[in-house]
Amino acid sequence: MQTKSPLALILLLCVNAFAQENNPPVLTKDIGFNTAFIFQGILNSGSTPFSLMYKKYTAENAANRFGLNISFNMNDVSGHLNANYDENTDADIELSLGKERQKPINERWTWFYGGDALPFYSLSRSDVFQNGQKLLTGQSATIGLGLRPFVGVRFNINARLYLSAEASLNARYSYTKNSQDYVQQGWTDEDKEIHKISLYANPATGLFLYYRL
Repeated sequence: MQTKSPLALILLLCVNAFAQENNPPVLTKDIGFNTAFIFQGILNSGSTPFSLMYKKYTAENAANRFGLNISFNMNDVSGHLNANYDENTDADIELSLGKERQKPINERWTWFYGGDALPFYSLSRSDVFQNGQKLLTGQSATIGLGLRPFVGVRFNINARLYLSAEASLNARYSYTKNSQDYVQQGWTDEDKEIHKISLYANPATGLFLYYRL
């Protein structure tokens, strides 16, 4: 006698599917961005600051971090043929590569700590016009590396969304090369090189919104 009917098989499959749907997914990646990008708007006083962070979990409470910070500012006042004015362009890009450890406080709150390495590059250009004619072009390029230990706190909105803020201490080395091109005279000033070491602290003021995958 046949012991299994088609109806029983269908019921078994439905129960199995329902059980799988109720099992919470394993979330191993986080992706987030700075909320200031939303509140200030894409274009605010000619600038477009944006920060993105990606986390890949290597254990339940440990993750590798990969970040990108971009800022661009352009002041273009061309069209004034008989005026004296400046046109300025500034661009900055910074990568972050680091590790993060997390310590849950309760269901909603978690604090975390770790460190990042920060290679960065920035370029600044200024064109000076006199009576509508370009008089001078100045350019400054900077490349460097920073180290950033950090500590922060996060608030879990739900299983997939959370907000976080972190404070950090930044140590940086930078190399800058400046040059000036006198257009009307037809000569270029000698390049000036600057080596700089800086140390500064960032308070936990910025908020990141993360989505878990």
